[in-house]
Amino acid sequence: MNDSQLHGASNRKCPRPFLVMNTERQEVEALPCRRRTCPVCGWRLWLPRQKARFYAGIPEDIGRLQFVTLTPPASPPSDWNAGGASKSWNRLRGSVKRRSPGFEYLRVAELQRRGFVHLHVLFRDLDVPRAKLQQAAERAGFGREVDFRPVTDVPGICSYLTKDTLRAVPAFRRRRVLCFSRHWDLSAGPRPERSPKPLSKIDFHFEGRGGSVSWRNGDTECSMPLSDAEGLLVAARERWDVGEIPPAVLPADPCASSDDGASQG
Repeated sequence: MNDSQLHGASNRKCPRPFLVMNTERQEVEALPCRRRTCPVCGWRLWLPRQKARFYAGIPEDIGRLQFVTLTPPASPPSDWNAGGASKSWNRLRGSVKRRSPGFEYLRVAELQRRGFVHLHVLFRDLDVPRAKLQQAAERAGFGREVDFRPVTDVPGICSYLTKDTLRAVPAFRRRRVLCFSRHWDLSAGPRPERSPKPLSKIDFHFEGRGGSVSWRNGDTECSMPLSDAEGLLVAARERWDVGEIPPAVLPADPCASSDDGASQG
Protein backbone atom coordinates (compact mmCIF):
# COMPACT_ATOMS: atom_id res chain seq x y z
CA MET A 1 0.00 0.00 0.00
CA ASN A 2 1.55 3.29 -0.99
CA ASP A 3 0.98 6.62 0.75
CA SER A 4 -0.83 8.25 -2.17
CA GLN A 5 -3.45 5.50 -2.35
CA LEU A 6 -4.00 5.55 1.42
CA HIS A 7 -4.22 9.35 1.51
CA GLY A 8 -6.64 9.38 -1.42
CA ALA A 9 -8.87 6.74 0.16
CA SER A 10 -8.86 8.47 3.56
CA ASN A 11 -10.37 11.60 2.03
CA ARG A 12 -13.16 9.80 0.19
CA LYS A 13 -16.44 8.24 1.17
CA CYS A 14 -17.52 4.67 0.47
CA PRO A 15 -19.23 4.73 -2.96
CA ARG A 16 -21.75 2.01 -2.03
CA PRO A 17 -22.73 2.36 1.63
CA PHE A 18 -25.45 0.35 3.34
CA LEU A 19 -28.63 2.17 4.32
CA VAL A 20 -29.87 1.20 7.79
CA MET A 21 -32.56 2.46 10.14
CA ASN A 22 -31.49 3.57 13.61
CA THR A 23 -34.52 2.33 15.55
CA GLU A 24 -33.67 4.46 18.59
CA ARG A 25 -33.41 7.79 16.81
CA GLN A 26 -35.68 6.86 13.90
CA GLU A 27 -33.04 8.09 11.47
CA VAL A 28 -31.64 6.56 8.31
CA GLU A 29 -27.87 6.09 8.46
CA ALA A 30 -25.34 5.23 5.77
CA LEU A 31 -22.62 2.77 6.79
CA PRO A 32 -19.47 1.93 4.77
CA CYS A 33 -19.61 -1.46 3.03
CA ARG A 34 -16.18 -2.59 4.42
CA ARG A 35 -15.59 -4.83 1.40
CA ARG A 36 -12.17 -5.81 0.13
CA THR A 37 -13.03 -4.86 -3.46
CA CYS A 38 -14.32 -1.38 -2.50
CA PRO A 39 -11.82 1.28 -3.73
CA VAL A 40 -12.23 3.19 -0.44
CA CYS A 41 -13.13 0.63 2.26
CA GLY A 42 -10.51 -1.80 0.96
CA TRP A 43 -7.69 0.60 1.85
CA ARG A 44 -9.26 2.31 4.87
CA LEU A 45 -11.01 -0.54 6.71
CA TRP A 46 -10.35 -4.00 5.26
CA LEU A 47 -6.57 -3.93 4.83
CA PRO A 48 -5.68 -2.43 8.26
CA ARG A 49 -7.92 -5.03 9.93
CA GLN A 50 -6.17 -7.87 8.08
CA LYS A 51 -2.73 -6.51 8.95
CA ALA A 52 -3.73 -6.36 12.61
CA ARG A 53 -4.81 -10.02 12.41
CA PHE A 54 -1.48 -10.84 10.73
CA TYR A 55 0.59 -9.38 13.57
CA ALA A 56 -1.68 -10.97 16.20
CA GLY A 57 -0.37 -14.38 15.11
CA ILE A 58 3.35 -13.56 15.02
CA PRO A 59 5.21 -15.17 17.98
CA GLU A 60 8.20 -13.61 19.70
CA ASP A 61 10.35 -16.41 18.34
CA ILE A 62 10.04 -15.96 14.58
CA GLY A 63 11.98 -19.19 14.16
CA ARG A 64 8.61 -20.88 14.62
CA LEU A 65 7.52 -19.45 11.24
CA GLN A 66 7.98 -20.91 7.76
CA PHE A 67 7.10 -19.12 4.53
CA VAL A 68 6.11 -21.43 1.68
CA THR A 69 4.96 -20.78 -1.89
CA LEU A 70 2.83 -23.46 -3.56
CA THR A 71 2.80 -23.32 -7.36
CA PRO A 72 0.37 -24.91 -9.83
CA PRO A 73 1.44 -28.01 -11.75
CA ALA A 74 3.14 -27.68 -15.12
CA SER A 75 -0.16 -28.41 -16.90
CA PRO A 76 -2.91 -27.22 -14.52
CA PRO A 77 -6.36 -28.77 -14.95
CA SER A 78 -9.06 -26.69 -16.58
CA ASP A 79 -10.75 -26.02 -13.24
CA TRP A 80 -7.57 -24.98 -11.41
CA ASN A 81 -8.58 -21.32 -11.08
CA ALA A 82 -12.26 -22.13 -10.58
CA GLY A 83 -11.71 -24.30 -7.53
CA GLY A 84 -8.91 -26.76 -8.26
CA ALA A 85 -6.37 -24.75 -6.26
CA SER A 86 -8.70 -24.66 -3.25
CA LYS A 87 -9.28 -28.41 -3.42
CA SER A 88 -5.52 -29.06 -3.59
CA TRP A 89 -4.98 -26.80 -0.61
CA ASN A 90 -7.64 -28.62 1.42
CA ARG A 91 -6.00 -31.97 0.62
CA LEU A 92 -2.57 -30.65 1.60
CA ARG A 93 -3.90 -29.09 4.80
CA GLY A 94 -5.49 -32.39 5.85
CA SER A 95 -2.30 -34.31 5.09
CA VAL A 96 -0.15 -31.85 7.05
CA LYS A 97 -2.54 -31.83 10.00
CA ARG A 98 -2.15 -35.59 10.42
CA ARG A 99 1.62 -35.14 10.73
CA SER A 100 1.61 -31.86 12.68
CA PRO A 101 -1.75 -31.28 14.39
CA GLY A 102 -0.66 -28.08 16.19
CA PHE A 103 0.25 -25.94 13.18
CA GLU A 104 -1.49 -22.69 12.22
CA TYR A 105 -1.35 -20.78 8.95
CA LEU A 106 -2.05 -17.63 7.00
CA ARG A 107 -2.80 -18.21 3.30
CA VAL A 108 -2.90 -15.74 0.40
CA ALA A 109 -4.00 -16.47 -3.17
CA GLU A 110 -2.25 -14.67 -6.02
CA LEU A 111 -2.23 -14.86 -9.82
CA GLN A 112 0.92 -15.80 -11.68
CA ARG A 113 1.95 -14.00 -14.84
CA ARG A 114 0.69 -16.93 -16.88
CA GLY A 115 -2.73 -16.49 -15.30
CA PHE A 116 -2.90 -19.38 -12.81
CA VAL A 117 -3.47 -19.14 -9.07
CA HIS A 118 -0.62 -19.94 -6.70
CA LEU A 119 -0.61 -19.75 -2.91
CA HIS A 120 1.65 -18.08 -0.37
CA VAL A 121 1.41 -19.68 3.07
CA LEU A 122 2.95 -18.54 6.34
CA PHE A 123 3.05 -21.55 8.67
CA ARG A 124 3.49 -21.38 12.43
CA ASP A 125 4.70 -24.37 14.48
CA LEU A 126 4.83 -26.64 11.44
CA ASP A 127 6.65 -29.84 12.40
CA VAL A 128 7.03 -31.40 8.96
CA PRO A 129 10.37 -31.78 7.12
CA ARG A 130 10.65 -29.83 3.89
CA ALA A 131 11.02 -32.94 1.78
CA LYS A 132 7.88 -34.45 3.29
CA LEU A 133 5.95 -31.20 2.77
CA GLN A 134 7.05 -31.04 -0.85
CA GLN A 135 5.96 -34.64 -1.45
CA ALA A 136 2.61 -33.96 0.23
CA ALA A 137 2.12 -30.85 -1.94
CA GLU A 138 2.75 -32.83 -5.13
CA ARG A 139 0.34 -35.56 -4.06
CA ALA A 140 -2.28 -32.89 -3.27
CA GLY A 141 -2.05 -31.54 -6.82
CA PHE A 142 0.50 -28.72 -6.63
CA GLY A 143 3.58 -28.41 -8.79
CA ARG A 144 7.08 -29.64 -8.01
CA GLU A 145 8.35 -26.12 -7.35
CA VAL A 146 7.66 -25.55 -3.65
CA ASP A 147 9.59 -22.50 -2.49
CA PHE A 148 10.78 -22.29 1.14
CA ARG A 149 12.03 -18.99 2.56
CA PRO A 150 13.27 -18.17 6.06
CA VAL A 151 11.33 -15.47 7.90
CA THR A 152 13.75 -12.72 8.93
CA ASP A 153 11.78 -9.55 8.18
CA VAL A 154 8.24 -9.71 9.60
CA PRO A 155 7.07 -6.28 8.26
CA GLY A 156 8.47 -7.20 4.85
CA ILE A 157 6.56 -10.50 4.85
CA CYS A 158 3.39 -8.66 5.90
CA SER A 159 3.72 -6.19 3.01
CA TYR A 160 4.54 -8.99 0.58
CA LEU A 161 1.50 -11.04 1.58
CA THR A 162 -0.95 -8.14 1.55
CA LYS A 163 0.28 -6.26 -1.52
CA ASP A 164 -2.10 -8.00 -3.92
CA THR A 165 -5.01 -8.84 -1.64
CA LEU A 166 -6.98 -5.76 -2.71
CA ARG A 167 -6.74 -6.71 -6.37
CA ALA A 168 -9.91 -8.42 -7.56
CA VAL A 169 -8.53 -11.90 -8.36
CA PRO A 170 -11.19 -13.31 -10.74
CA ALA A 171 -10.64 -16.90 -9.62
CA PHE A 172 -11.22 -15.99 -5.98
CA ARG A 173 -13.83 -13.26 -6.35
CA ARG A 174 -16.32 -15.28 -4.28
CA ARG A 175 -13.68 -16.90 -2.10
CA ARG A 176 -11.31 -15.55 0.53
CA VAL A 177 -8.15 -14.23 -1.06
CA LEU A 178 -6.58 -14.00 2.38
CA CYS A 179 -7.55 -16.38 5.17
CA PHE A 180 -6.30 -17.40 8.60
CA SER A 181 -6.56 -20.67 10.50
CA ARG A 182 -8.88 -20.74 13.49
CA HIS A 183 -6.22 -20.28 16.18
CA TRP A 184 -3.82 -18.00 14.33
CA ASP A 185 -4.57 -15.12 16.72
CA LEU A 186 -2.25 -15.32 19.75
CA SER A 187 -3.83 -12.39 21.60
CA ALA A 188 -4.78 -13.33 25.14
CA GLY A 189 -8.34 -13.56 26.40
CA PRO A 190 -11.69 -13.96 24.67
CA ARG A 191 -13.05 -11.22 22.46
CA PRO A 192 -15.20 -8.69 24.36
CA GLU A 193 -18.91 -8.99 23.78
CA ARG A 194 -20.28 -6.24 21.61
CA SER A 195 -23.44 -4.49 22.66
CA PRO A 196 -26.10 -4.82 19.97
CA LYS A 197 -26.56 -1.69 17.88
CA PRO A 198 -30.07 -0.43 17.13
CA LEU A 199 -29.51 -0.69 13.37
CA SER A 200 -31.67 -2.56 10.89
CA LYS A 201 -31.24 -2.99 7.15
CA ILE A 202 -33.75 -1.10 5.03
CA ASP A 203 -35.66 -2.86 2.26
CA PHE A 204 -37.40 -0.99 -0.55
CA HIS A 205 -40.70 -2.14 -2.02
CA PHE A 206 -42.31 -0.62 -5.12
CA GLU A 207 -46.01 -0.99 -5.83
CA GLY A 208 -47.43 0.73 -8.87
CA ARG A 209 -46.34 4.36 -8.69
CA GLY A 210 -45.83 4.27 -4.92
CA GLY A 211 -43.92 2.08 -2.58
CA SER A 212 -42.68 1.65 0.95
CA VAL A 213 -39.60 1.01 3.02
CA SER A 214 -39.43 -1.63 5.74
CA TRP A 215 -37.10 -2.59 8.56
CA ARG A 216 -37.16 -4.67 11.72
CA ASN A 217 -37.20 -3.35 15.30
CA GLY A 218 -36.37 -6.47 17.27
CA ASP A 219 -39.07 -8.97 16.34
CA THR A 220 -41.38 -6.28 14.98
CA GLU A 221 -41.68 -5.54 11.25
CA CYS A 222 -41.93 -1.78 10.65
CA SER A 223 -42.70 0.07 7.45
CA MET A 224 -43.67 3.47 6.11
CA PRO A 225 -44.71 4.83 2.71
CA LEU A 226 -41.83 5.78 0.46
CA SER A 227 -43.17 9.31 0.25
CA ASP A 228 -42.91 9.69 4.05
CA ALA A 229 -39.39 8.25 4.05
CA GLU A 230 -38.01 10.72 1.51
CA GLY A 231 -37.21 13.23 4.26
CA LEU A 232 -35.20 10.61 6.18
CA LEU A 233 -33.26 9.68 3.05
CA VAL A 234 -32.45 13.32 2.30
CA ALA A 235 -31.20 13.80 5.88
CA ALA A 236 -29.02 10.69 5.51
CA ARG A 237 -27.49 12.14 2.33
CA GLU A 238 -26.67 15.37 4.14
CA ARG A 239 -25.01 13.56 7.03
CA TRP A 240 -23.10 11.17 4.78
CA ASP A 241 -21.42 13.77 2.60
CA VAL A 242 -21.65 17.29 1.33
CA GLY A 243 -23.08 15.82 -1.85
CA GLU A 244 -25.39 12.83 -1.68
CA ILE A 245 -25.50 9.08 -1.41
CA PRO A 246 -24.61 7.59 -4.81
CA PRO A 247 -27.68 6.73 -6.90
CA ALA A 248 -26.48 3.11 -7.15
CA VAL A 249 -27.33 2.65 -3.48
CA LEU A 250 -31.00 3.46 -3.97
CA PRO A 251 -33.04 1.02 -6.10
CA ALA A 252 -34.40 2.34 -9.35
CA ASP A 253 -38.11 3.07 -9.52
CA PRO A 254 -39.57 0.66 -12.12
CA CYS A 255 -42.36 3.11 -12.92
CA ALA A 256 -39.87 5.82 -13.79
CA SER A 257 -38.01 3.51 -16.18
CA SER A 258 -41.24 2.41 -17.84
CA ASP A 259 -42.31 6.02 -18.30
CA ASP A 260 -38.97 6.83 -19.92
CA GLY A 261 -39.34 3.89 -22.26
CA ALA A 262 -42.83 4.96 -23.20
CA SER A 263 -41.75 8.52 -23.90
CA GLN A 264 -38.92 7.33 -26.12
CA GLY A 265 -41.32 5.19 -28.09
